[in-house]
Amino acid sequence: MKRLLVILLCLLTLPLFMVQGQELDSLAQAFRTKPSVATATQLVEQATKRGRSDLAVSAYEYLAHQNGKYLPALWESYLRELRLDELSASLEKQSRARKGQHATDLYAERLHTLRRLMGNVLWLEVADTVTIAREQLANYLNGQGVKVFSCDSLGLGFLTERSDRYIRPLRDRPEAPVRLVYGDLLANQPIPTTLQADATIITAIPDSLEAPSYPSLAPDGITLYFSAVSKHGLGGRDLYMTRQTASGGYLQPVPLGLPYNSTGDDLLLAFNAERHLGYLVSDRYAPHGMVTIYRFVYNDGEVTEVPSNDPAILRQYAMLRPYHITQRQDVDYGALLSKQTTAQSAHGSASQGAFVVAPDVIYTSREQFHSTEAATLYDQYLIQQKQLTEQEQTLARLRTAYHQHSGSDADLTEMILQLERELPAARKALRALAQEIRQLERPHR
Repeated sequence: MKRLLVILLCLLTLPLFMVQGQELDSLAQAFRTKPSVATATQLVEQATKRGRSDLAVSAYEYLAHQNGKYLPALWESYLRELRLDELSASLEKQSRARKGQHATDLYAERLHTLRRLMGNVLWLEVADTVTIAREQLANYLNGQGVKVFSCDSLGLGFLTERSDRYIRPLRDRPEAPVRLVYGDLLANQPIPTTLQADATIITAIPDSLEAPSYPSLAPDGITLYFSAVSKHGLGGRDLYMTRQTASGGYLQPVPLGLPYNSTGDDLLLAFNAERHLGYLVSDRYAPHGMVTIYRFVYNDGEVTEVPSNDPAILRQYAMLRPYHITQRQDVDYGALLSKQTTAQSAHGSASQGAFVVAPDVIYTSREQFHSTEAATLYDQYLIQQKQLTEQEQTLARLRTAYHQHSGSDADLTEMILQLERELPAARKALRALAQEIRQLERPHR
């Protein structure tokens, strides 16, 4: 029956996703057959919206030849796709023509940095990717066992596994620069939203790293990762690392290399050592307003360089796309991720047939409810919980199929994205229903 539901879901959603994918393919084919400013502009708009910056490069190249105002966008496309030789040729050509001179030095500096980093690309063993709306990032990571919390416009903060310490971005007044601050928490104590007297500002982060945010601690408890904006970075937000010293201070932060950083917004690097998974969050190839979470195998902090000097291979590893290139042949990533799914279910507050009314009160059957209305809603809760479980299982199967297609099936990609957009709302509705049941049952306890 479950397999039938999966097939039915695919049949119902496939036509819409096929149409969307075919439209972009048709547009790209039309541009290649008969390029024009109108077609190139459409292709750039659609490719960017769908996170396919690789399709936008040729269109920007055409537009740049027609109008110099497109030169910065062309260079940015070359950078994003790590097409460094083409970018170098473009910079040289435009420098001679004295076009876009205001940006030439900046891109030349970033090009030099990228060339240096390309000689030291690290091997990140990516198990799979998940693309979600940016505002759902905190909820997703919490479900993965990474404790983060929203800090509104400042990004995300981080809690240690025992929730006894917080690290968060803060500013003590509206016009002040953002700082990373950490402090201790007592049991059930709310996370401070203002600078407390006993909190510590990480002063090792220089002012040149603007808007530091998205902090996380490595499993060793002393290595701190965070993202910040710098004019000397690769573009957008870049990830940095620092370590706490024996005296309690922090060392000077250093930027991470490729593939952790890119020309996009690289937001967060976090770990769940118990499940041997790490999470790299970036918008480098995600559609507008979304981020991609690269779930990778965490091997106790071991770092391995890509065993090749071939520029094409290094580029593939540095870009993390397609990510199956980074996977080992002897590892069953489906089994690894299915264990993750099992662990998530066990982490939940209530399994099917059990309902937490209070921290010390758990009902295991309908007959235990005193409120008739609460019992009726409990029936509805079980139905919605079952539907949510089936959706999550469907998503897991689609991801497995995606792996088998080596990440090249656009229709599967869209099905996965659609479910990932729907699941947060379903989880929120289930939590709201559970809260309503608890409120109805509370007077009877």
